[in-house]
Amino acid sequence: MKCTPYIKYCLVSLVVTVGLNVWAQDRQSMAEQHKAHAQKMAEQKVDDSQSSQQPAPEKVTKRSPKSSRNSLRSGNKLYKDEKYLESEIDYRRAADFDPESATASYNLGNALYRQEKFDEAAQCFANAASMTDDKQLQAQAYHNVGNVLMQKQQYAEAIEAYKNSLRLNPGDADARFNLRLAQKLLQQQEQQQEQQQDQQEQQQDQQQDQQQKQQQPPQEQKEQEQQQENKQQQQSGMSKENAQQILDALQQNERDAQERVQQHINQQQNRRKVEKEW
Repeated sequence: MKCTPYIKYCLVSLVVTVGLNVWAQDRQSMAEQHKAHAQKMAEQKVDDSQSSQQPAPEKVTKRSPKSSRNSLRSGNKLYKDEKYLESEIDYRRAADFDPESATASYNLGNALYRQEKFDEAAQCFANAASMTDDKQLQAQAYHNVGNVLMQKQQYAEAIEAYKNSLRLNPGDADARFNLRLAQKLLQQQEQQQEQQQDQQEQQQDQQQDQQQKQQQPPQEQKEQEQQQENKQQQQSGMSKENAQQILDALQQNERDAQERVQQHINQQQNRRKVEKEW
């Protein structure tokens, strides 16, 4: 069957119309998909924001004394190699595995002390002393508490810590030496504080005197200076007039002595002259 031009035109129009409808439907479907995806992303973003504001669940570590001992051995090796930060990590892990381990707390205190984290170290030593009935470990813990307090120049508190250590281990020569050192440093500290206080009081007195002088009229200031001078002379037991009289008397005595010496010399010369002429 042969198609006429009109039929061809109709077929082409039909194909174009169908194509346009399909394209429009595809475009609308894609727009709906994009809209749904954007809405889903927005909802997910809100959920993430809310979840980020909520606190993270605490990490729960199962108690395991064996794992604690393994971490202690690893930490001791690192501590011996002077890797104090790494040993701190292992000691903390050991304490997490066994929170009642006095050794883990004590060793953690030593690692922190080597890093000059003195407050944390003191807390670990105190915890170790309270966790155990071993008097030797308790004495060492109190001793190290004293060492921390010495570093912070809290000598009075250090003295008490060393005394606690010696009560548990009286034969600890290091603790006894540190106790005497802390007592001596405390005495020096108190003396320095007293000297500083005296200096501050003297400076305040001088400032007050200077302010009073500046506020006084010139005549009153002159009279006050004269009174102070007279007071100083009275304290020394001699006035200017007395001093001048004593000075004049000394000079007169010196002139009299010179005259007597001269007379004696003249007499000796005359005697020699008479003897020669004779």
